Amino acid sequence: MDTSPAAKTWNQRMKIRNSGGEDTANWWVNDKFKLHQFCDKNGFPMPEAYHFWKTPDELDLTDAPVKFVLKPTVMFSAWGVMLLERTSDGTFFEELTGRSLSIDQIRSEQQRAYDICKFKGSYRLMMEERIESSIPGKPIPFDYKVSVFYDTPEQVHQIDRNTNPIEFAFFDGSFEPLDLTGKIESDWSSKGKGEHHRPPEHEEMLTIATDLTKALRTPFMRIDMFSGPSGPVVGELTPSPGDAYYGNNFRYTDSYEIDLGKAWDAAESRMGAQS
Repeated sequence: MDTSPAAKTWNQRMKIRNSGGEDTANWWVNDKFKLHQFCDKNGFPMPEAYHFWKTPDELDLTDAPVKFVLKPTVMFSAWGVMLLERTSDGTFFEELTGRSLSIDQIRSEQQRAYDICKFKGSYRLMMEERIESSIPGKPIPFDYKVSVFYDTPEQVHQIDRNTNPIEFAFFDGSFEPLDLTGKIESDWSSKGKGEHHRPPEHEEMLTIATDLTKALRTPFMRIDMFSGPSGPVVGELTPSPGDAYYGNNFRYTDSYEIDLGKAWDAAESRMGAQS
């Protein structure tokens, strides 16, 4: 009789990570200022960082380019993220919400994000290069979230923010459309099921995501990426993806949880063999 302990599922692995029981999580990557420094030093492509401010009241957009991204460096999800374009009347059009905002309104909204921030000692407000979409009719670039298990990509979560509600699609680790049957479940009410758009540079995207995870020496990391006119760029890194963990918009099936848990185990073994 097999008395060996059952392998931990992906969710069980994530609970250990979130509780501080794993020393390879690299939580510092949640700080986008530090992530920019790391990627610049190690040659991983990111959007250009134009400016950083320590607090929202310091924000000055006098010399801002026509189009840019404004976001806090230590907030989660889309808190405080703005895709801004300067308009002729002196206001800024915010693409994600379709609003025209004055500089005072921008400061006010960023102040609200700052007020709830739990990491004010590390907080910075960042103005960053805006990556243009390469898909006709889709002005907001698709977000490709690559789940890498050390040296092996297993899944790519595609997000289209040009629709309302936003739409999800999934690829496997080879960037082929993923058959969700028996793997990912959702009623698709809060988020829609979108069409697959595999970027032309998908192989380069997987290589960058894999090389970055290997450089961090972690058994799991989600690399959030965009495909722009100049090729793939890293948007941010997520050590603990919330959707899959909490089941907010979709959930992994029990069998897929086990498969991804085994992928985590195998990634740790390969890391150990290469140490």
